[in-house]
Amino acid sequence: MLKRFSVWIGLLSLVLAFAQGTKLQLVEVITSPQRTQLLQGLIKDFESQNPGINVEIISLPWEQSFERLLTMVQGGQAPDVVEMPDKWLALYGATNQLENLKSYLGTWQYKNDLSARATEAGSLYQGQMLEIPYGFYIRGLFYNKKILADAGVKPPTTLAEFMKVAEAVTNKSKGVYGYCLRGARGSFDNIFWFMSNQAGTPNWFTPSGKSTFTDKAHVEGLSMWAQLYQKGWAPPDSVTWGFNEIVSGFYSGTCAMLDQDPDTLQPVQEKMSPDQFGVVPMPLGPSGKGFLKPGFAGWSMFKSSKNKEAAWKLIAYLASPSVNLKWSKYVGTIPSIQSSEKDPYYSSPTFKAWFDELRSPKYTLSFFPFQIPELGNFLDVYSVQETQKLLLGQQTAEVTAQHLADYMEKAYAKWKASNK
Repeated sequence: MLKRFSVWIGLLSLVLAFAQGTKLQLVEVITSPQRTQLLQGLIKDFESQNPGINVEIISLPWEQSFERLLTMVQGGQAPDVVEMPDKWLALYGATNQLENLKSYLGTWQYKNDLSARATEAGSLYQGQMLEIPYGFYIRGLFYNKKILADAGVKPPTTLAEFMKVAEAVTNKSKGVYGYCLRGARGSFDNIFWFMSNQAGTPNWFTPSGKSTFTDKAHVEGLSMWAQLYQKGWAPPDSVTWGFNEIVSGFYSGTCAMLDQDPDTLQPVQEKMSPDQFGVVPMPLGPSGKGFLKPGFAGWSMFKSSKNKEAAWKLIAYLASPSVNLKWSKYVGTIPSIQSSEKDPYYSSPTFKAWFDELRSPKYTLSFFPFQIPELGNFLDVYSVQETQKLLLGQQTAEVTAQHLADYMEKAYAKWKASNK
């Protein structure tokens, strides 16, 4: 009797396990309510196509996502699949946390449709394919047509013109400022644009491993960025502004100019008509050249996943041409799937500035040194702390540049020593 009861209990456990199916956890880190809603719809379609696989979405607010994901991983609660920003790739790669997707990619039916640049980006850490990028972010300069016209100025084409336009359109009595400055997390992308374009080089290090941040021209670029705030050409509270604040600052008419990626089009177009704003290529530096960092994000699998085949099915679905196209259109990326670029949406005038940058020999695309594990903490924590001190007048541009250089020189030396 007892034996028969045990058999029934075993069979019941198997039935319950089958009914529950395979559970996956997906962490989204570049979040907004609308973005999460789109992802939820895509996951619903995935689940309907893959009966027995259930996906739980965890959406982390971007400003807290670095620390919260790290806490999850360190606490043994790593998800199966994660939305992986470029700057975190080396951190999780160096700790051997991510699955190398190269073997999975080799049998993927759409492998030949994945762009060469996407393959390069996903393999930046030691040649391992640690993520499948879903698309790229490249900066363009948004401007408010009326504010510039009222001030009698045109969209700037050089860095020097940019500073003059920011000053010319600022009218504090009306609450109008020249530039939507980002002082919180994510600010170093903007800061290094000033530094590299003023210096005429995108290099972070010399051949000997010395940081370029303390070079005279780089310090000048850093000072120009700080002057926008210190001279009152950016809103007083922008020292703590993140993505949402700079975007709302632009479409509300608080700021006349904003440098952002195509993902900003969606919220801007909801609030402004085409005759109210425009997008032009980023201004060039004194050398006549422009240096742009192509940001990217994608889907990665943690090695600790107990359901790797199902996790890959999810990644393969999200990276597939039709889903990639739908996702890229909404989040504002240049697609990683080559066939997606033929869609009429991307040939519209709205995207002209970004494609002009991609085609023009005046612009050079240059990745940040994502192979250095400490880069994520530098971008999201350390550089923010140091540059906010600069904005608030607590230290000079020279001191700030030296602190940033010291941090990255040590990080670079450590990485180089372990990769001889």
